[in-house]
Amino acid sequence: MGFIDKLDDVLTTAKARRMAASEEARFARSIREGVTYYSVVELRPAPWHPSHALVEYRFTWDRLSGTWRAGHMGAQYAWRNYGPLFVARPAGLLTFQEISARPGLYGPDPAEALRQALREFGAATPVGR
Repeated sequence: MGFIDKLDDVLTTAKARRMAASEEARFARSIREGVTYYSVVELRPAPWHPSHALVEYRFTWDRLSGTWRAGHMGAQYAWRNYGPLFVARPAGLLTFQEISARPGLYGPDPAEALRQALREFGAATPVGR
């Protein structure tokens, strides 16, 4: 890679960072207190829960730092790491609280699954005992 190619890469990266920073700042300026914002996160694949979930953010004005914050996280940090953030809730997706409140969230209990299998197949004791 020559000097010109390296310089082009550096300038392209700097331009992308400037554009991202301006999007973060634009989002931080557009925040309204009391509005819930949503971001979509991907979950580990498992057959007993959905592949994506929603994270809710409610920003409040922090007088000490002079920024909008959702807990420990600033608005620009949330946009940079979890964005884009939506005002309208995406249809068909559940929040973490809603997912954990559903029955059957976790996989089957291994002991109960073994008892069920033994009942189904009519075996009195597991094989090998």
